[in-house]
Amino acid sequence: MSPKISIITVVFNAVKTLENTIDSVLSQTNKNHELIIIDGGSTDGTLEILKNKKAENLFWTSEPDKGIYDAMNKGIKKATGEWIIFLGADDQFYDQYVLENIFSELNYDDVDFIYGNVKSGAYKGLYDGEFNYEKLLKKNISHQSIFYRATIFDTVGTYNLNYKTHADWDFNLRCFENKELQIKYVDDLIAQFGKGGLSSQHDVSFLRESLLPRKIKFLKDNPSYIKNVQNYDEYWRVIRNAGIKSETDLKKYCKNVSLPAALLSMIRWQNKIPENLLRNGIFSKLTMFANYLLNFNKFRD
Repeated sequence: MSPKISIITVVFNAVKTLENTIDSVLSQTNKNHELIIIDGGSTDGTLEILKNKKAENLFWTSEPDKGIYDAMNKGIKKATGEWIIFLGADDQFYDQYVLENIFSELNYDDVDFIYGNVKSGAYKGLYDGEFNYEKLLKKNISHQSIFYRATIFDTVGTYNLNYKTHADWDFNLRCFENKELQIKYVDDLIAQFGKGGLSSQHDVSFLRESLLPRKIKFLKDNPSYIKNVQNYDEYWRVIRNAGIKSETDLKKYCKNVSLPAALLSMIRWQNKIPENLLRNGIFSKLTMFANYLLNFNKFRD
């Protein structure tokens, strides 16, 4: 028998999309699952949908919360499944066979984190194949594609509420850094989801406190990484989006990690550029390239 799966959906005022999400779960051919809906106190008719949906494996609660990740943490506490996946209130499983395909045949006794692909109008094609730590430092794995063993939250902790839009990225980084966890990619399409949402916004606290220190440590271990202009641009954009304006600021967040000269040069240049120009994509790209050329000789072995 396949393990029990807890599907957690957090919602606030999603009357137009929530019913499709619920139906995509209830239609799964693998019935060994529960759907836990954590509502943040909706006022748009969402509660009427929940009250009218009757299913043995559907549970919901409605109360104010501190944001999406607070609601996700609440869902974790209520989950009784061996595995947990989070579907947003405008997400759907790709088809009715997703849970059956993932869990009916393969043995995941030694695996803690299973992930596949997702589809969205926000992407061209599927997102986004197999990840390693280097790739995860560039972009996140969609939470709609991940099945977490429930015990992983005891090992790694839950979502950090200091990060308003990217606590799931921070959590995945912690998982990949834990060498005791077994992570497995499956080349399956798990879910489809809508465009935009919270994750399309910059989370400055996450960038400063979580991502940037990790990226600088990675660069210290792989100094030739920014020889590539695309990788150089990657660091340029993170520093810009994090609002780092001085070497002191950078040292504050990166603590005892030594700072590459190229990053200090980026900060000095960005600090001289008006914010509206720095946020202009074309201008920022051209300025980054000029800065890259200035530092190019420093990259040579």
